[in-house]
Amino acid sequence: MNMKKKMLSLIMFAAFLGWGLVLTGCGSEEASAPSENSEKSWTEVIKFEGESAKDTETFNISSNEWRIVWDTQPGNLGDMNFSISVYKSDGSLESVAANVIGKANDSSYVRGKGEYYLSINTGQPYTITVEEKK
Repeated sequence: MNMKKKMLSLIMFAAFLGWGLVLTGCGSEEASAPSENSEKSWTEVIKFEGESAKDTETFNISSNEWRIVWDTQPGNLGDMNFSISVYKSDGSLESVAANVIGKANDSSYVRGKGEYYLSINTGQPYTITVEEKK
């Protein structure tokens, strides 16, 4: 009987010790693995400024996640339309990033690597910055 108690105690101790090691191992692995998004930051790809309609030069996006940060103000002629269309280099429309009248600013998010250009339609001053997450 005494031997059974010792054996049972030893088995219970080993089980608790093993369980503790498993939990400790799992916890340290989670704590040391930073999330993918926390390491990445927004990096400027190209910037455009102007006050008239134009198509931009083609630019390369090497990240799957990117954004267009834009700001526009009324010019000498007052509030006007301001729109940004995003095109793939083959001329196919990807998305519309902005379509406002007068003073406004915002960020528009796009997904997908590749070659793109912007078609800007406006008669008022603007600043557009293309950024990708790296």
